Amino acid sequence: MRLPTAIGTLLLVVSSFLIWIKAPISGGANPSVSFGWTALIIGGIAGIGWFYRSSRVIVVCAVAGLGLCSFSVVYLALRDPAIWSLVDENSQYATIISFSRFNLPANFGIEPFFQPNLSTESAIDRLAAALYFAGWGWWVCLTGALLLLIPCLKINGRQNIQWVALTASVMLATQGTVFFKGFAAQYLQEQGDRDMARGRYVEAIERYRAAQRCDPQLNKSEQVHLHLAHATLAGGDTA
Repeated sequence: MRLPTAIGTLLLVVSSFLIWIKAPISGGANPSVSFGWTALIIGGIAGIGWFYRSSRVIVVCAVAGLGLCSFSVVYLALRDPAIWSLVDENSQYATIISFSRFNLPANFGIEPFFQPNLSTESAIDRLAAALYFAGWGWWVCLTGALLLLIPCLKINGRQNIQWVALTASVMLATQGTVFFKGFAAQYLQEQGDRDMARGRYVEAIERYRAAQRCDPQLNKSEQVHLHLAHATLAGGDTA
């Protein structure tokens, strides 16, 4: 237990100095929340738990580390406007690489890979896109949290599982409260899509605008703006 938990603690601390959200070309993005400082605090508390041989403290830190990883992805997908610039940059450079591959002489070395079509239409699509931009800091933190958690479950397993369940419940409840509006907006957007398919354009406009009010992220969604324009041109009331 001592060696894996020590390595896990070290990885949590190291992750705080690495890039969590990686832009395709420019490198580190500028998310509105700094996850590195939180990872450093969790790693420091885990170090104290390791020093005093407290498996409960280590378990709580492990679950907190996993929760931080999930929080960073969900926050980027549903709340952080940085995701739109990341998606745009990725699309631009994917187009450049594709053009170079077919129209210019081959380059020496390994060409960078960019996924050309990152969908951001739904909340699930944005979650997948956010995970695509996860940097080394995110992966190192995830590995460190698992190295903390797995050995502790083998020692006093039943008691530690209770602590895992309690900490995970608090983390999930907190994240669910914070991101409820994002998933509510997704529901409104899907209702707007159904209204569009049925030719109910006025109702569709109301749904899309309600979704934008519920989730400010959708104010920058090209797909939502296209649907609004289509509904308006097809006979929707803009008032």
